[in-house]
Amino acid sequence: MKPHSVGLSPGVGHRSSEDRIRLLVDFWNELRALDQPGATTWDVLEPLERRVTDALAFPVDLDEAEAATALAMIYISGIDEL
Repeated sequence: MKPHSVGLSPGVGHRSSEDRIRLLVDFWNELRALDQPGATTWDVLEPLERRVTDALAFPVDLDEAEAATALAMIYISGIDEL
């Protein structure tokens, strides 16, 4: 039987912690390079970015960092306005 991670996209459950951290850091670094962060503002995103930074400090809490990043993605996409 293949391992199964409930609630995660295929392959996510098999990424190493280092890969997950790299993806989060890359996302926030790329977002910072944008002039306009989608359908939201940096006033909304900065507290989430701080949550991610804090979650990636020792001890690392990847679930918290990924949850805050997912919420940022919702705000960036404008889905929260529906």
